[in-house]
Amino acid sequence: MTNKIKRKIIDWIEEAERLQQKLIILGNFNEADKATNKTNRLNTKCLHNLNLNDISSCLAGNEVLDTWTNGFNSSRINYIFTSDNILSNIIRHEVKKLENIQTDHKALTITIKLAEVLDFDKNSMIKDIKKQKTWIKPDLKDWETIAATVEEQILKVDPHITINWNTVVEIYQNAYQEVIKIKKATIEEEIKAMADRSDKEIRNNNPQIYIQNMIAERDRLLYLEYMGHRIEKFINKLLDKLYNKHCREMAKNFQIAKRMYNAISILPHWNEENMTDKRNKLKIESLVKLYNNKEFIEDKKLDYDKLRELTYRKSFKENIKKIEHLSNEMTKDIINTNIDINIRTRETYLENDIGKMIDRILERKREKIDMSNLFIKENGIFTIETDKEKIKERVHNHYKAWTRKRNV
Repeated sequence: MTNKIKRKIIDWIEEAERLQQKLIILGNFNEADKATNKTNRLNTKCLHNLNLNDISSCLAGNEVLDTWTNGFNSSRINYIFTSDNILSNIIRHEVKKLENIQTDHKALTITIKLAEVLDFDKNSMIKDIKKQKTWIKPDLKDWETIAATVEEQILKVDPHITINWNTVVEIYQNAYQEVIKIKKATIEEEIKAMADRSDKEIRNNNPQIYIQNMIAERDRLLYLEYMGHRIEKFINKLLDKLYNKHCREMAKNFQIAKRMYNAISILPHWNEENMTDKRNKLKIESLVKLYNNKEFIEDKKLDYDKLRELTYRKSFKENIKKIEHLSNEMTKDIINTNIDINIRTRETYLENDIGKMIDRILERKREKIDMSNLFIKENGIFTIETDKEKIKERVHNHYKAWTRKRNV
């Protein structure tokens, strides 16, 4: 592994950690698991040092399966590494032979249990409800109402008079429009009720949704902070190049040249005829676009052309500092709110049912010996069983077979 590749991997992982993302790194590293020479295990060593988990060794221990065979030789040179927050959700790991592909490698697979994700956004919910007004589609119950209304109106007509088709169509259209009118009124009531609900009501009714919404907003701020630093770093790189050029052309005394340059440090217009300038323009445009996608306040969206100006850049840097401060404060609020919710939950347990609190204390003590998972190896497949009844059944059958073999 070269230092350049190693630095790239570390940058990816650090970026994922800043954004609180889950990591899966997999592939053919071409490094034998049993290699004694440390220089032949640089990739896996690097990932281990970055606190990532080797799935096969975590689940199978010393019984890891070979993933490559060539004649009489076989070894494990294919790997799946994950972060801790994924490892706990893996329920199956299998090494498969590839039947339809010409290769001497085997396929590594994992099955992951996805956690339920709570999502709530009052503004988007109101927006979705408003969209319903533009396209209101009657449901089955509405069609039954329309049919009954049309039938009732037709029966009211004098039976001795022949009803023409236009009359029937008019009766149907009136009944249909009445149903649509009622549905529109219902949607208006929903919009008003949603808009009138305060964040406090949402928090009291469903604190988990409230916290999840706070976390989503905090993550948005973290992303803005991260992209802001990337933009700042890129602009500083361009300024350094201009500064070096300025020093060569304008003065021998670098300190004087630097003071002069800092006073007038305005980036020149992008010259698209110059390939370097064109690449720089495309780069800054893409970074600004990513930033603006997460900035919902129009006045605070960036103008990449104005970033050439010193005063605009200073204002931008100050805004990034404010975002950083706000995200830190929001993180504290999330932690404190979560603590308050847990305290209120425990108070509720104590007031309503002391038994619940006792049960939870006992469960916490029992969790020191974790019997919630059973690791099973069958025909080269590692399965994690979580169903308590199935765990009991498997343990019982295993004990019976074990005692029978030993005449116990």
